[in-house]
Amino acid sequence: MHVRDVRVGGSQRGLESCPQPAIPCTASVPVCPTQDEGDLVAFRWGSGLSEHGQGERTAGPYGSAIYADAAELPTRRSSFSERRPSRPHQRQRTAPQWHGVWRRVGHSRTAFLEDFARWVVQTPVRGKFSVLPHPAGLGPITSGWEGYSRHELAAWLAIVRDRLMPRFDVTPEVLTHTRALDLASGTMLAQSEHDWMGRQDEDVLAHYMARSIALLDEVGLRPGGLTQPCYFRGDELVYAHAIQRAFREHGRSGVIYYFLHVRGRAAHVRPTVTLCDRARGSCVVSIPSATGDEFWPSQPAEARRRGLSQPATVDAMADRLIDARGERGRLVDLLRTESDLILLTHWQSLYSDGSGLGLRALAEVVDRIGGLLGDRVLWLRADDLARYVATAASVEHWLEVGDRQLEVHLDSPFACPGLTLDVEIAGSADVVRSVSLDSDDEASVRPLAGPLAALAPGREGWILHEGRLRLMVDVGPGAQRVVIGF
Repeated sequence: MHVRDVRVGGSQRGLESCPQPAIPCTASVPVCPTQDEGDLVAFRWGSGLSEHGQGERTAGPYGSAIYADAAELPTRRSSFSERRPSRPHQRQRTAPQWHGVWRRVGHSRTAFLEDFARWVVQTPVRGKFSVLPHPAGLGPITSGWEGYSRHELAAWLAIVRDRLMPRFDVTPEVLTHTRALDLASGTMLAQSEHDWMGRQDEDVLAHYMARSIALLDEVGLRPGGLTQPCYFRGDELVYAHAIQRAFREHGRSGVIYYFLHVRGRAAHVRPTVTLCDRARGSCVVSIPSATGDEFWPSQPAEARRRGLSQPATVDAMADRLIDARGERGRLVDLLRTESDLILLTHWQSLYSDGSGLGLRALAEVVDRIGGLLGDRVLWLRADDLARYVATAASVEHWLEVGDRQLEVHLDSPFACPGLTLDVEIAGSADVVRSVSLDSDDEASVRPLAGPLAALAPGREGWILHEGRLRLMVDVGPGAQRVVIGF
């Protein structure tokens, strides 16, 4: 008997009839206390729809999704999205004009955040929630703004810290999301933040990003990554190095991620490792969106810009991602290529001028997914997704074959729960009798449950299928080995 192949954290073909582990999911929403602005990353699957049995299957629990079912939505209304600056000349508005818009709708958005959080804590949703540290140059989130009391700000931050952060990683959406901020004087520059960033070197970018991290740290929102407003047209490698430096300045290395790219038409989409230094135990991962914002026309003004007489319906928006039968839609197409289904939306798209129409459409999408995949969907925070991608890309593995056992040695720079291994054994894998995860010095031995009928999220174990041994293990940093007994 000999081993033909070992794969870590990857996908395999030919497993249509093999019981599958749950597919993990992640979600993210970036907003600020006074602005309905945000991106929501969601849905990563690695297997085809259950009723179709098509496409490759993934062994790994990593991905992103968001909500489980609908909740009562607020009926408060606001004309905010109709007034929200969306054109270059509008971005030149002065701070008092921005402030006037936000002050009129601030209470409604705080209430919507409350409703959103109440709903989220009742679901398995996980993801990324972005916050503007210095929105529109009005001032830092640490001190608040005229017309938005410290009490209101403290209440808003408490919701994010206490109820969302256990489920969502937090990122800054850099600093202002409008015009660039002169850090020395505190005044706004003439250029938009995203255009200005594209023209800066690594030192300036790192310093600017570090300021956004510092502000969120100061109010207890400890970010694990960074979200780029709009776009970045500079050197992405410089950008990634700047992010890494900015987080190291605040004592954080390990796995860091950024949300920059939208791959709304690509046939295959997955997070990628941009930088990795195994010796220092650091990695920077790019998490792209696999969709555009299909809930954008839930806003009356945006629907009119698209030539619609009224906002798009829940079914119309949901169908663009996955129809009720699970046969069509962007997410269905991505499933067939084993893509990570990372769904993008914005806070104002969910809020929908106070109607909550976008949130209902999103809930419908999630209901359809749940109906087709059920327990095979595992929700992950964006930082957990990044950690899985980084570990699968950087873990070193090699084999030692004995008379009655096989040892798969692993050396990982990161801890990663639920890492998957796929071992192809020549002849038949049915002779496997036991599997354990041992420390490299044999000081500890942890038997893995199996053979199981299926791998399950949050549980180590192993299954056998057609000459393959598939394992799910919680890997720690450093050396360890999987011992397979025959």
